[in-house]
Amino acid sequence: MKLNLKKTWVVAFGLASTLMLFGCGTKTSPIGDFNAAMETYNVQTKAQLLDLANQSLKLAEQTNKNNQALNIEFNHQKIGHGNISLATDSVNNKEHDFKANVQAELNVKTQDKINIDMLKEAEGVDLQAKAEANVVLKDKDLFVQLVNLDANAKGTNKNLVVINAQKEVFKSQIQNYFGKWLKVDGEAGNQLVNTIKIALTQQNTTQASEIINVLAKFANISYLTQDGNETTFNKQPAYKLKLNEDLFFQQLADNINELKTIVEKNYDPMVIKDANAKNDEKITPEQLKEKIKVKSFEAYLVKFWENTFKINMPKLILDINWESVEISSSATEDKEHYTIKTKDVTVTLNVVWANKVNTSFDGKIESKDVVLNLLGSLTKESNDQALQMDFMVKLGVEKFAPFKVVEGLELALTNTARQEISNETVDAPKDFSLLSEMNKDLH
Repeated sequence: MKLNLKKTWVVAFGLASTLMLFGCGTKTSPIGDFNAAMETYNVQTKAQLLDLANQSLKLAEQTNKNNQALNIEFNHQKIGHGNISLATDSVNNKEHDFKANVQAELNVKTQDKINIDMLKEAEGVDLQAKAEANVVLKDKDLFVQLVNLDANAKGTNKNLVVINAQKEVFKSQIQNYFGKWLKVDGEAGNQLVNTIKIALTQQNTTQASEIINVLAKFANISYLTQDGNETTFNKQPAYKLKLNEDLFFQQLADNINELKTIVEKNYDPMVIKDANAKNDEKITPEQLKEKIKVKSFEAYLVKFWENTFKINMPKLILDINWESVEISSSATEDKEHYTIKTKDVTVTLNVVWANKVNTSFDGKIESKDVVLNLLGSLTKESNDQALQMDFMVKLGVEKFAPFKVVEGLELALTNTARQEISNETVDAPKDFSLLSEMNKDLH
């Protein structure tokens, strides 16, 4: 059977989006009217997805200041350790001009002896590299100022002498340009400016809003209807749910097609395109039904506290392209657990909602050949003037039979971002040289 990559991608995305939105506190009072409870659940679920996204878009429509610090740490006991960091401090205005200070740093220290043939050339290296630059985009002109660029390599590696010598030659060539503004000119420069301008325009803000609103439609679970009278689930007031398959596949097809249209209109069509599919081909409910068979379904709308509802799904068994997929989710006041099982892979995810601001999660991807462990947290705060998000995720490679050299690798990514309204201005530098002149000097 020939696999249609385009349809497989969008079907998987649609199912994942729909199922992940299912889950998001001690028994209080009866659950009450089913339709009112479902409406409250839908409002709560959409708010989780939309509130921060819409706040960010609202701030982007005004002059705003952005601070972001990204750091990626890596460690492997048999290879080495290090980190890559990127910090930006920028201002964007309503005319889509911007100014930014960018700082990057790389630190790598490898073992003196690496018993991996393909990495022998990298053993015994202790490298530190730093770079800092200022960037201004004003109207249709792009300016760059190199503030710092340095690297230092130590260790026992036999090639360090050559590496350091080449570094010194390069630094001497560009030394005279440190602290000076350079205007990016020429055809390549104009193309770069146009690309950046397009990325900052109101049109792209609108496009992002369109995508967010379509994603929110996956939270519409009107295909889940009341199955009998009010009951209980784990001692909580609840309604058992039944699945209207025709409505489910119709909504899933509509949402996927709408999302696909927006992505193909605004971005690279190759994202969801394969060689055998027409670009304007629509996915139909009948096609989805051929690929996805619902074998078993059990779910409950459960009430926690007053006006707080979650969906517990003890069992959902699907046949997707003739492969069985078992999905389950459970939720309490502050915790959610998801499991997806196929013949070869089991994925688990646990989410803890400490409050509306702090969320933590952990998970595992496990198969015969691969075991990956996941741990992370998200902190978010917002108001009419500012939005801040702190994100951390750690990935541990416990087992990776296809490429055993990465077993034992640990990655940790942290990102802190703050966006706030600002009254700063963006002005072009008055004293500058042309980048093309610098290129002539270096050659």
